[in-house]
Amino acid sequence: MLYIDLGPDGPVYRNADPQWLQEQGVSASVIGAALKSSARNQVAKVANDYRARVSSTSAGKLAAYKIKEEIARSLETADSDELALIDREATARGQSRDELISVISKKAQAFRKIALLVEVIEAETNASLSAISDSDPDIEAKIANIFEAAKFEADTEFDAAVALIQGI
Repeated sequence: MLYIDLGPDGPVYRNADPQWLQEQGVSASVIGAALKSSARNQVAKVANDYRARVSSTSAGKLAAYKIKEEIARSLETADSDELALIDREATARGQSRDELISVISKKAQAFRKIALLVEVIEAETNASLSAISDSDPDIEAKIANIFEAAKFEADTEFDAAVALIQGI
């Protein structure tokens, strides 16, 4: 959504076409700033969509997985009752404790990587958007190219992480 507020006495434009705004006398830099703001909102939405795809819909499931990850990281200091529960789960899954811990560790690493990658891509994309001059005559094309490149990288990395997680 392209939103422009031209001040307390000026008009407010919502969902306006940049070409039409230019024909109405709105300056290129104001239109450019609105395009960049709209793009940043879209970047945040896409990043949040990826975050939602990475997280469990159940807070309890996410908490349990985090606990298992902590146990896997520090087996030598883990509580014996907790290890007994890990053993029971491993047995129920037809695995040894070491096999289950290995799966937990590999999945946790893949989840951490994709979560961090979403943060990096969001920051880099916003930095690239900020680097565009508000009055750049090719601002729409540059925004589209930045967004497309970021989305391609995120999709590629996310798909690889999901494949890794599902293959474990």
